[in-house]
Amino acid sequence: MRSRTGEEEGPAQAITSNAVPAIASIAAGAASGAYIGGVVGSFVPIPGVGTAAGVIVGAAVGTVVGAFTSGAIDSLFDSGADTLGDWGGAVVDGVEEIGETFGAIGEGVGDVFDSIF
Repeated sequence: MRSRTGEEEGPAQAITSNAVPAIASIAAGAASGAYIGGVVGSFVPIPGVGTAAGVIVGAAVGTVVGAFTSGAIDSLFDSGADTLGDWGGAVVDGVEEIGETFGAIGEGVGDVFDSIF
């Protein structure tokens, strides 16, 4: 990858400028979604069930929002936001980021499962 100055990014810079913000965005979305979902779920009259379901659904929704936002913002930063096409590309990139995020989560879960069994 190239830095803003046009020079090639080193591994440390690439991780710091690309991976860390994406992970932070997705984690923040998942955490805030889980919190809000837990609060909303606590109104379900079965003790604990609504809260647990709310946390799970909220974390999933928050992950989707965080992944979409990360992909869309990266796209707008890279291509600008001057035309409607730039915004459309950002939406497409945001959706692709959701797929990549859940693909990575699936691979991680599979790796954990394989290491246990």
